[in-house]
Amino acid sequence: DSLAAQDIGDLDAFTPNVQIPRGSNQPNYKIRGLGTSEFGVGGDPVVGVYLDGIYIARGGGSKVAFNDIERIEILNGPQGTLFGRNAASGAIQYITNKPGEEQEGWVKATVGNYDRVQVEGVYNLPISDELFWRTGALYNEREGYIDNDYTGEDHQYQENWSITSALRWVPTDNLDIIWRVEYDEINQDSKGVTSAIYGPNRFDGTQFENTTTNRRLDETRELFGTSLHLVYDLPLATFNSISSYRAYKTF
Repeated sequence: DSLAAQDIGDLDAFTPNVQIPRGSNQPNYKIRGLGTSEFGVGGDPVVGVYLDGIYIARGGGSKVAFNDIERIEILNGPQGTLFGRNAASGAIQYITNKPGEEQEGWVKATVGNYDRVQVEGVYNLPISDELFWRTGALYNEREGYIDNDYTGEDHQYQENWSITSALRWVPTDNLDIIWRVEYDEINQDSKGVTSAIYGPNRFDGTQFENTTTNRRLDETRELFGTSLHLVYDLPLATFNSISSYRAYKTF
């Protein structure tokens, strides 16, 4: 909240030894200089990304909005002992807030220049002594700030929304079951780059002001995920089961 971070890319400038691209749907994570530019189905990353213990195999499905997040863990590698394969240079884990016993909620709105509007909120409801429900939603949009002298359009616009919902069942003191569903959608322009081929660009040292191009800059992604977490405390051990399904479509 203090950094006004919308997703993991906004933490790049404030986290030592970590490189995370801000405007990309296919982020290439690097920890202590180690990373890979491969994001296709044929290659594996060297930074493992996890959501509540669920491994996110592809970079395109890992950059989600900070919607009802408890904390972010960024761990220097190697992390193979605790997290498994593909965590040679480190691991990044999202930990979400779990449904609780108290009825509570909040709503927050943010406005800014270039018609920036963001609305987000969370609501937690105890349905019974054993059943609890929690949901969070976020919507964000902003107009573009780069003028395209060729088409008259504005580039670098943003539009994304996200919703998460979790149902928690605690039938006994030693059994805890959480079913979680999430949907995250992004519609924006890809990151601006300078090019001598596609026309002149004016650059003020911090960002582009104008460009001349007829290229499409659309960058979209639709992500769906669901998971079932089961924790059962036994006399001498704890049984922990995580089952999940995740899919995304990106352009």
